[in-house]
Amino acid sequence: MAYPTTQGDWLELAFQLAYFIHQQRGTARQITLAALESLETTTLTQDKRYYYVGQRTKVSFTELHLLQLLVYEKSAPFEQQRETDPARPLSSARLLVHFIKHLVWITVRHRSLYVAVGLGRLLHGYTTPETMELYNLVIQDPARVPTEDYFRNRKKELMKQMLERFGDLLATRKGPRGAVRFVTHAEPARFAALVRDCLTAFTPWQTGCYVPKDFDPVNTELPDFSFSGVDPDQEHPVEIERYHALLHPECFARLLRALGYAPSVERLEIPCFAQAVSDDLEDEPDDPVSGAHLTTGERDEMQGYLRDREQRRKTASARLLHFVANGAEVARLDLEQTAQVRFQLPRYAEFLEIRGADDLLLATHRLRYDDDDQLRPQDAVIVLQNGQQFAISVAPPRAGAVRAIEISYRETNWLRGLQNRWSRWWATSAMLKPAFSTFVPLVAVLLAVSTMLGLLWQRERQAAQIARQTLSESEARQQQAETRLGQLTQENRATQTQLQVAEQARRDAEERARQLQNQQGAKPKPATVATLTNLYVEQRRLANLKGGSESQTIVVPDAAQIIVLLLEISSPLAYPTYTVEVRDAGGKLLSTLTGLNPRLTRDNRLSVTLARSALQSGVYQLRLFGQRGTEKTDLGEYSLRLQFN
Repeated sequence: MAYPTTQGDWLELAFQLAYFIHQQRGTARQITLAALESLETTTLTQDKRYYYVGQRTKVSFTELHLLQLLVYEKSAPFEQQRETDPARPLSSARLLVHFIKHLVWITVRHRSLYVAVGLGRLLHGYTTPETMELYNLVIQDPARVPTEDYFRNRKKELMKQMLERFGDLLATRKGPRGAVRFVTHAEPARFAALVRDCLTAFTPWQTGCYVPKDFDPVNTELPDFSFSGVDPDQEHPVEIERYHALLHPECFARLLRALGYAPSVERLEIPCFAQAVSDDLEDEPDDPVSGAHLTTGERDEMQGYLRDREQRRKTASARLLHFVANGAEVARLDLEQTAQVRFQLPRYAEFLEIRGADDLLLATHRLRYDDDDQLRPQDAVIVLQNGQQFAISVAPPRAGAVRAIEISYRETNWLRGLQNRWSRWWATSAMLKPAFSTFVPLVAVLLAVSTMLGLLWQRERQAAQIARQTLSESEARQQQAETRLGQLTQENRATQTQLQVAEQARRDAEERARQLQNQQGAKPKPATVATLTNLYVEQRRLANLKGGSESQTIVVPDAAQIIVLLLEISSPLAYPTYTVEVRDAGGKLLSTLTGLNPRLTRDNRLSVTLARSALQSGVYQLRLFGQRGTEKTDLGEYSLRLQFN
């Protein structure tokens, strides 16, 4: 699957996942729109004014993986509504899809250890030591594997969460050593294909298979799962690949074979659902013709809806705010009455939404939990597009107290703030209203005058800010031009040096030819200077741009030992440096070129040098990343098809 680059691609990806869970197009469209709108108000981009000041979440998901989590979150209310609808009872197959989806959702919010426990101990009947060995393979560090007691404790906590979610639909029994297990189906193999489809659909998007087909844990390591650093943020991409290895059916099967364990189909433990209408493996979809794909009309309609909501957020000025978690309102904040609210969150709530009038979603904040699923101390600032600011604080609870979340409002618009303060003062001065009723006209006049003066002052202030910003931008452009001029000067000097070296080589060759001719007693002949035939230059464009198709094959001459690719970049100075990852057709990483500086030419090209000895005939993908400090931004992909004579 190609990496989604447009809003339409993201809509299609989210819709397919929602449709897989529900098999209902209307429900899938609602879930997709809700997930995309939440993503829009959570995304950290420069062109939106939603940002957070504080610590990061435990696992730093990319926007794509965050969208996948949001689909799970938005799907939950629809699942529970169907499960409690006596007019349309669900089959065991559809309930199993809900069960596996919820299990994946609550485990990927934590470390890969939780995914190993969920897959090995709840969906399968592997023992605790066997589950520990599975986790040992994906963590690639035996010293980081906890004790058996810790694994049993995590399994107990996951069982508790699954029982809270499904309630009377699930029954339990006591197993060996008093361990609590679900009452399971007598013929679990009947559901093997459905389980495989579920785990494939719920595998993190855009992740690769890094477990070899003939993996031998004794003689082979898995370097893609190893991590030796000290900064937890740097391990987040590795953790997501570990999720893939455990959830993706083929990778999971390779891990089981490497350890000599029974295959998944023989160890499946499918829970019995008390109110299932049948054990049918398939529910009839509501639209078998269109299937799990959006029509052009549906996509256009959904994009129009998202654009309309975005425009409303830009101009919305909220007075009464609603705070929503797990699909239910948990608190309100009337800015005309107070600027602060404190409340408790429902258990396991992952996202806190701030909504305004007409249920307009203004912002989405992702909450942080520890390994015991306790809300962690955190501080964040949310700035809406209209300038309104909210400070979110979760402080450590005092002894015997319940941890609560506190939200404080800060007004950045002086006129709106004056109106809010006046409303609060007037609301809290009910006893003084009769005494001040005679002064209302005077107050109105003073307020009008102060408003006019304030607007004039605000206009002058904005004009001054625009002037300062324009001057600053001009100085920055001048500095960039001077820097680029220096770079071009250095490049010119380097070119002159190369020409001098080539000229000296030509002279040496002619002198050597004369010496040889003199030794043989013959008339010297002019020496032929060897040209640089070992260099091949090719220009490439991004695959998603016109003219960037991979269908054209590049035939590299026999003598070429070095391939120079001139990669076109639309904005070459947008980042200080660039990184290029070279992968083969199977997605395997061949090399990473870092610290590349763009060479500004009329064609906006970035020079990348590849050695022929490291390549073979075939298809390659070059993914371009912009690098600014530790921040790495995916800019797109170049397609490359090579043929060596």
